[in-house]
Amino acid sequence: MLQGMEQAEDPLVRRLLNRMSIESDRMIKLVDDVLLVSKMDTKGETTNPEVVDLIELVENLIQQFYRGDNVKNIVGTGLGLYVVKRFADLNHIKVEVRSKLKQGTTFTLTFQEE
Repeated sequence: MLQGMEQAEDPLVRRLLNRMSIESDRMIKLVDDVLLVSKMDTKGETTNPEVVDLIELVENLIQQFYRGDNVKNIVGTGLGLYVVKRFADLNHIKVEVRSKLKQGTTFTLTFQEE
């Protein structure tokens, strides 16, 4: 609403409105992540295991999670690794992390056979 106002023609006002919009989107993402974490931490929360095509799933995930050189411009909420850890714990998945400066990070997931 504010961005459509006549005052938005002023460069300073436009810059401030743009910043407000970015921070609002960031706050929404943070709240979504906190709600997800809360749901995962709820006592009595159970998982509904199902058979999935793991190769297809991983190929799709690699596309949402790749972070390249522009990583400095992408602001996260800081809860991503916690969500992965909680999900792994709930599903009996072992997570290992190896990281090398300027080379990248490798996550290894080991699934327990039933």
